[in-house]
Amino acid sequence: MPKPPVILLDNPDSRAMEDQADFYSNLGHEVELCIGPRREGGCPLLTGDACPLVENADGVIFQLDLDLPEHRRLLSKYAIYFDNVGVPVRVVVTPEQKERWAKLLELVEVWTTPVTVSKLDGFSSEVEYGWEQAPRPRPTSGK
Repeated sequence: MPKPPVILLDNPDSRAMEDQADFYSNLGHEVELCIGPRREGGCPLLTGDACPLVENADGVIFQLDLDLPEHRRLLSKYAIYFDNVGVPVRVVVTPEQKERWAKLLELVEVWTTPVTVSKLDGFSSEVEYGWEQAPRPRPTSGK
């Protein structure tokens, strides 16, 4: 039996991330969790290294603070990488951040807070639909 699609939740708020992880697990997704650059050892993408969480993701919900420069750098790397492999990315921001970082956010689909169950459910369907398509090549990342 094939492995279920993987959703990567990137959020420094572990409580919110756990609630979303439970939601997606109950729908049959495999869920990976990342707290972003604050994680022990930092973010490998920001040092030019590969990240297995990113490379294995079939969908991503990015909820880091775009008012922090390293989070914006990380989002730009996500947007380029995932656009190349056809993986859906949702970026959760405040309405003010949506306006302030509009140019960067042109590269992804944006959700403003609060994130509703209907948005999460729709994203699940999109990930499943894309996942059921023919396998896509995953580019290798690294230095």
